[in-house]
Amino acid sequence: MTVTILVVDDEEDVRLSLRMMLRRPGWAVVEAASGEEALEMVRRGRVDVLILDHKMPGLAGIDVARILRGEGFRRPIILYSAYLTPQIEATAEELGVWAVAKEDVEELMDTLQDVTENGQRKTNVE
Repeated sequence: MTVTILVVDDEEDVRLSLRMMLRRPGWAVVEAASGEEALEMVRRGRVDVLILDHKMPGLAGIDVARILRGEGFRRPIILYSAYLTPQIEATAEELGVWAVAKEDVEELMDTLQDVTENGQRKTNVE
């Protein structure tokens, strides 16, 4: 089964970098350039995992996560950002969202492996 990963970032070079990094058998990467576009894509089709930048024009990543959780979306969401603060991390935890610093690529990959291959958790709230 193919796992569809939606990468959401307003910077095209970051999306490209993640798309290249996430090339592996069983993973299909799709992209959105804004929070609004991400919401449309999730509502329209099957998305298994979201990787959200936090700081974007329009809807911030944490706001997208809050909206999706409010709509009942229980798939894994990873907030992957250079702009994580203790407040954002606390909000992410409340929403069942993983928060990963952008410079920590290894943690991102470990988290993705956990949520896609082990299939043990839909959110990070046990």
